[in-house]
Amino acid sequence: MHINQQKLLNLAKSVSLKNMTLRQIGDQVGILNPQNVKFHLQKLVDRGFLTSDYQLSSSVPTNLVAVPIYGSANCGPATFIAQDNIQGYLKVSPSIVSSGRNLFSLKAVGNSMNEAKVEGKYQIREGDYIIADSSKRPNNSEYGVIVNEGLVNIKKIKINENTDPKTVALISESTENFPPIILTVEDFENGLVDIVGKVVKVIPFSSL
Repeated sequence: MHINQQKLLNLAKSVSLKNMTLRQIGDQVGILNPQNVKFHLQKLVDRGFLTSDYQLSSSVPTNLVAVPIYGSANCGPATFIAQDNIQGYLKVSPSIVSSGRNLFSLKAVGNSMNEAKVEGKYQIREGDYIIADSSKRPNNSEYGVIVNEGLVNIKKIKINENTDPKTVALISESTENFPPIILTVEDFENGLVDIVGKVVKVIPFSSL
């Protein structure tokens, strides 16, 4: 399923689309062109996920949030959020994540974040799944999904306001010795590095 269709389907699970304009619907899921919204809604109708007035079909379960899995952190290409690279869906309780419209998941590879403290307690170990929100950016000392030199990484963000220019450090929290990556705000503005989401949950492999 195309990523935009998944976003629209997740939105339809949480709100009624019947009386919303195409532009209003697009604003909710980050699709700027109303005709693209109409195209993907019609695809969902054709596939039986939505009714003709864009209501959720009674055959679609709503009790779980389906979070698309885009690959593995630390080894995925920079195009990991391409529509044809969804590897499946991580289905989680709505008590774990409240909405799936902007969420995506990655499987952790390696030990670069095995001393992390997501939500103050969750480490990120080999085989764990992280859930990130593409509509949010991590604040200082929070965790983000970073695209750097063609690779996808999970890092802690440390902002130093006292340097000139202001620097941003991407920190590995690990039992191994991984040096930080030091960047400036201009590096992000110029597209050298991109933060594509904030890590909001860790699903430990031991719990699967």
